[in-house]
Amino acid sequence: MDEISRETWRLRFGTTEIMVKDLAQPVSGIITRVNGYINSALASNPYASLAWAGVTLLLPLSRDAVKWNDWGKLLDDIREAKQNFSDASETWRDIQYEEECSAAHQRHREAMLGWNSMGADVAGLRRAVESAQSETKRATLLAWLCDIDPSEGYNTARSMHKEGTGNWLIKDSEQFRAWEVEPSSFLWLHGKVGSGKTVLSSTVINSLRDRHSSDPRTALAYFYFSFSDARKQDVIGMLASIVKQLCARRPLLPQLVERFYEYQERGERPDTKTLEAALLAVLDGFSMVHIVIDALDECPRLNNERQRLLDTLGRICKTAPANLHLFCTSRKEADIDATLGLLLSPPHRTAIDLTRVESEHVQDIGLYIDSILASSDFGSWQNDLKNDARAVLIDRADGMFQYVAHQFDVLRKLSSENSIRKAIRELPVGLDATYDRLLQSIDPEVQPQVARSLMWLACSTESLTLKELAEIFILRLEGPRTVDRTAMLFKPEDVLKYFSGLVLDQSSSDLADAAVDALAAGSKSLRQMFSKHHLEGFADPLVPGKFSRRTSLFRMLRLPLCFTARRGFVTLTELLLSSHDYLVQEDLDAALADAAYGGSTAVVDLLLDSAMPANINAASDVFGDALRAAASAGHVETVQRLLDRGADIDAQRGGIGSALQAACAMGRVDVVRLLVDCGAEAKWSLNNSGSMLSSVTESGSSIVLRHLLESGICPEKNGGETPLHAAARNRLRSLADFHTLLERGADVNAPGGEYGYPLQALCSRFPAPAHTSDLRSAVELLLDKGAEINATGGKYGSALQCACYHHDTDNDDFNVVKVLLDRGADADARGGYYGTPFQSACTNPNFRSIGRLLVEKGADVHVQGGYYGNALQASCHRGILEAIEWLLDLGVDINASGGEYGSGRLPAILNKWETALQLVLDRGVDINDTRGRECATALQAALEAYWSESESQIRRDPLDVDRVSYRCPVEFLLLNCPNIEVNAEGGIFGSALQAAAYNGRTTAAKALLQHGANVDMRGGKYRSALNAAVFQGFWDIVEVLLAAGATPDSRHLAKPDEKWLELVREADGQGAVDRYRLFWDKHKRTEAPRRADWLLWLCVLMGAAVGVFLWYSL
Repeated sequence: MDEISRETWRLRFGTTEIMVKDLAQPVSGIITRVNGYINSALASNPYASLAWAGVTLLLPLSRDAVKWNDWGKLLDDIREAKQNFSDASETWRDIQYEEECSAAHQRHREAMLGWNSMGADVAGLRRAVESAQSETKRATLLAWLCDIDPSEGYNTARSMHKEGTGNWLIKDSEQFRAWEVEPSSFLWLHGKVGSGKTVLSSTVINSLRDRHSSDPRTALAYFYFSFSDARKQDVIGMLASIVKQLCARRPLLPQLVERFYEYQERGERPDTKTLEAALLAVLDGFSMVHIVIDALDECPRLNNERQRLLDTLGRICKTAPANLHLFCTSRKEADIDATLGLLLSPPHRTAIDLTRVESEHVQDIGLYIDSILASSDFGSWQNDLKNDARAVLIDRADGMFQYVAHQFDVLRKLSSENSIRKAIRELPVGLDATYDRLLQSIDPEVQPQVARSLMWLACSTESLTLKELAEIFILRLEGPRTVDRTAMLFKPEDVLKYFSGLVLDQSSSDLADAAVDALAAGSKSLRQMFSKHHLEGFADPLVPGKFSRRTSLFRMLRLPLCFTARRGFVTLTELLLSSHDYLVQEDLDAALADAAYGGSTAVVDLLLDSAMPANINAASDVFGDALRAAASAGHVETVQRLLDRGADIDAQRGGIGSALQAACAMGRVDVVRLLVDCGAEAKWSLNNSGSMLSSVTESGSSIVLRHLLESGICPEKNGGETPLHAAARNRLRSLADFHTLLERGADVNAPGGEYGYPLQALCSRFPAPAHTSDLRSAVELLLDKGAEINATGGKYGSALQCACYHHDTDNDDFNVVKVLLDRGADADARGGYYGTPFQSACTNPNFRSIGRLLVEKGADVHVQGGYYGNALQASCHRGILEAIEWLLDLGVDINASGGEYGSGRLPAILNKWETALQLVLDRGVDINDTRGRECATALQAALEAYWSESESQIRRDPLDVDRVSYRCPVEFLLLNCPNIEVNAEGGIFGSALQAAAYNGRTTAAKALLQHGANVDMRGGKYRSALNAAVFQGFWDIVEVLLAAGATPDSRHLAKPDEKWLELVREADGQGAVDRYRLFWDKHKRTEAPRRADWLLWLCVLMGAAVGVFLWYSL
């Protein structure tokens, strides 16, 4: 195309040449277009360009074919063109191969990218699954760590908050602002009861939450201690709750918290120190951490828990990082003030005393009053009436919101201006006066029941349910032994109407489970009030002290389970079964016997069906067994239930007779018929209680006795205690049966029974004055029928010793003692419990006439012997001042040794008669004499009959428990004898503290410890005071001793001493040993490797090292 354009193409016709362009003008436009198309095509396609290059090589040949003459050159050109075309073709193939390779590589790369994308997606899915599993594991750990809901206390307090109250603290207080920003800050807010501290703490929490919840670099945790919830009363629960709340704000758990997984797997719990370390670790990484702890004073002092809390707060504050801001509220109690006061260091560690911010506090109370007056309850009140009420309430509230709340409870019930103004004028001043008025407004007929119920509420370690409170409300400790079903309330809710607003039902609030009718005292101040007034001494948290004392049953002091079982309180018994840490089989068996004696079939079924069921045929020292207890009390239904459940109808427990014999002895005709119908053995067998016939005689049922006699039962056939013995000693019945038996020929000198002979048994009766002549006549009748007057044997050794103990000579010249002496009784006969008749007379309040009469008949006042050793000790035992003074004037040695108590001064303390004790102290008694066999020292003797006077006073006046004196004789000795040896050794128990622990004398144990008693002193029968308390099950004393530093055996012994425990079992029963083992397991520690173990391992390692050295040396 270029040649055509340059006009070099011509056509020759002969000699003429014609230009192709000129000849082909019509075609030139097409050629131009073809040229343009080819150029543009070649420019965009390299393959076409190569092909066209080959064509250009051949075109000259075809164009000059006519004129071409040089064929050789032409062939060379062809070959060269061919070679060029071959080279171009090869280059073309290379280019095509490279493009195919490039395309394949691109496809491979795209495929790999797809696979990589799929791998990334799979890895992301795996990470998501692992993350979800990690979050589940984390949530499970935190749920395991603590299940306490801290928002319960917060929500309750927040619901009581009124708009505007507390602003003076969170907005205007410089101390609060400093606490928010200062590093490692601490703020303690304290005030009196009912002053609104808890509501203020909720205001602080709410303010912090509003301002910082959106900032992930900050964290907030809080905890509310509570009297009414046992879970919110310990340090470990508080620390665990706070750690859990802070961990919830962190993306990752710190390493110390991660270690809790190991605790969880082992089924263990972290201790206080571990939780403290975890808390400090959780704080790391936050810019600010606010912790609010409310009501430190509601952490109980029991088991030293309060002190542990204060120690924990002290350690946290001393090691607090800069980002920690700690806020606490409480009453200003002495122990709290002593500890927290040391932590204060302005400006970053300060305290706010609500009693010193009066104007701000009054403003809050005014806002609170305004909000109530603005409610619909007071919509009918005129403004001037509201203003007057507001002024008086503010004036008399003394800074206590609780006071205002109580007054409005009264005012909202009034509907006239006159009555309202009168009530306003008479408003009490302060909370104490308010509670007094509320109590006085209760119906006098139910006031004792209300007071009793409030005391239970005050002493309970946990919230009581309505059902439990309803049972407590009908409790009659001074009345019948069983529950009067007709006295039970129709519905548990009915109990609330008797309390005049003093008790609140929280079951309808958002804070309590709908299935639990939780009750709490109307305020913490109410609980404080009832705890403060004469409720300081109770043996178990669930049994207030006065009620326990009123029972006058010592075993019930030790085991409240027996108390509730006998009274028939099903719910309370179930509560005690589930809450006691150291219950053993013996305790359950004892409770079953008490339930049977009380006649409660429901409690019987509960104990027999419990997780650790009571043994229906277990022997009881008190009742024999459960069946015998029910039979003796006459509970036909209970007897039938026990028989249906497998009770042994003919069991002879401890030699005290069968159930049938017990029913006969108590005259329970219906029970006797039931037992006989059920196949009870009716043979008149002999046991320690005598024959069946003597049991019937003891009941005083003349009709039954005559029926048996007429049936041919011989009065003397069975030996042992004869019917004549039983009739002679039965103080509750007339002597008619006695005379009947004598008429039937009963042997007046037949030995047997407790009193040895019928004459001694007859002298044991203590007749009313109107029947003294009848008794004297009966004694003379026996003597006339040949009774041996100086026969020895039985409890008192002789009839005269028995009469000297029981009888009075005043106003009767012909009394039994005088009759016996006149008929030849030996005034100095030896033997029996007291040793001599004179020593027996020294225990009689009528000693003046009896003792002098005996001396006139030749009695020796210096004779040693008997339980007390001599006459002086015997008179001291009963506190017979006249006898003590008379004997001392006669020259009796006040420090004479002998008897169970060593010397004359010891028994004087037994019944807490300070006058008698002071008398022997003034006469120069050796207070540190340790020669007594059983109670070696004065302090030990003081514990022997600790409550005997109080119990006798209760028997005289069971309804007036407040008049009973509970003074501690040990305290008297410690206060009046400064040189007394508190740790003197001797006697069965080895020390006074061990004696106090064994006998359940909590007050005495505390007094001894306060005066320097060695809490870990070893020796005595039980080796330590702690062991003695454990064996007897006095767990309140156990806690006292542990708090004083007593060390359990499990801490210094590898295993229990089985030989010693066998001796304890023989003396105190299997239950004592079971309690010891439970206590051992609970308090044993994981022993650190002993020194010998370390030496053994060291030797092994050294031997191995030497062996390796020798191996390589060889």
